[in-house]
Amino acid sequence: MTVAKLNFGIQSNPGRFGQDGTGLLTNCYAESRGNEGKDLVGIYASHGYSLFGTEATATKGTRGFIELGDSLYWVVDRQLRKVDGTGASTLIGGLADDGFVSMARNDKANTPQIAIATPGGLRFLLENDVLSPISDTDLPPPIGVAYLDGYMLYLGSGGTVHYSEINDAGNIDALNFFTAEAKPDGAVAIATLGRTALVFGNKTVQRFQNTGATNNPIVPEREIIKYGCLAGGTVKEFDNTIVFVAHERTVRRLNGYTPVKISNTYVDDLLLSETTLENLTGDVYQYQGHEFYVLSGTNFTVVYDAATGLWHTKESSGLNRWQGQGIIQFGQKWIVGDRENGNLYQLDRDVFGENSNDMVMRIRSPIAHSTPNRLRYNKLWLDFMGGEGINTTDEHNANPQVGLRFSDDGANTWSNERYRTLGRIGKYGTRAKFNKLGTEKFKGRVFEVAVSAQVARGFVGAHGDLQQVAG
Repeated sequence: MTVAKLNFGIQSNPGRFGQDGTGLLTNCYAESRGNEGKDLVGIYASHGYSLFGTEATATKGTRGFIELGDSLYWVVDRQLRKVDGTGASTLIGGLADDGFVSMARNDKANTPQIAIATPGGLRFLLENDVLSPISDTDLPPPIGVAYLDGYMLYLGSGGTVHYSEINDAGNIDALNFFTAEAKPDGAVAIATLGRTALVFGNKTVQRFQNTGATNNPIVPEREIIKYGCLAGGTVKEFDNTIVFVAHERTVRRLNGYTPVKISNTYVDDLLLSETTLENLTGDVYQYQGHEFYVLSGTNFTVVYDAATGLWHTKESSGLNRWQGQGIIQFGQKWIVGDRENGNLYQLDRDVFGENSNDMVMRIRSPIAHSTPNRLRYNKLWLDFMGGEGINTTDEHNANPQVGLRFSDDGANTWSNERYRTLGRIGKYGTRAKFNKLGTEKFKGRVFEVAVSAQVARGFVGAHGDLQQVAG
């Protein structure tokens, strides 16, 4: 008997054709355990969530969030609602269009203001919970809004940014503007980093610095960033800098002002396949020592982990992407919106499903092979956490099962799935062992393990009793 460790990979990065790679982590992510761990890296289920609040009259999903004091302001469907710490919400006012909104707040004494820009170029100001259109005729229709050193910055589609008086978001002088005109490539988003405003065009990003001067305080910097933005909804503050989907369909992170590529080939291929750019959105959250950038498109959700530099995949039950849309920290809670309805959820390390729905943890291995020979798999041991069933009459969660299947043609066709128990509550000695898995074909074998039970889940690794067979 020859026992060898099998590689199950640590990120989602399958190849383009199946035979060039198949590694995929769905609803789970890698975490370094160091020399103190049973293995250097463990795979843990993604964070689940429970219901935090709901608005039954909303027939469409979350469009944006912003926090102010002890309240969360939430744009859902065509409503602006105020949410308290219990998840209850009250209607503030209505917005007359659809699509993702841009919001920013200032530090006006006693009554901070929130500016809102919508995809249709509508602009609103919220002060003392009164929502009003910005009536200043010096402000053209904005497509985005950001805050910089007391100024509210309103971005027009042509690249001109009008800015307010300090901490007076509704007061815009006709001469208070600057324009990203180094390249004639329009504008899709605006963001701020420190005392710098970044105007994202289709092919470039131009930087503007607040000099503190009395007249024309915000001036362009000399050099431009020669990567534009594909979709404004992907621009997010992340890991003390800015991350965005670039015009050539990669994900890039500013290192200083150098746009460093962080997407792998799998993510690049997903972006190349996206045809509806307004569906591309990014979200950021920090949890249990990780900071995640969540990138969603029409038919995918992938997540980048700043702690490891690795990508994993998220899917909700019955979907090929994540149900979540919009994430924000509210007090000590992380709140998630829903892409289709008026539900709000709260991330919880002790919840292992999505609002009572199963969240299937799925790990697909890279291709195991012994070219030019083949491998016979006499036995396979999966090292999951044992004794993890919970005290419930629901057999699915009381006696959690792990499913195993394999493919000998690059994940195009699969064997029947086999199941083994991971152990009822207190059964710490349970091992998931599979016998007589046969001999792989000459192209190698891909294994996939999956656990859907809503219990704590962690995967340490796998070992096999292997035997080489002439090819």
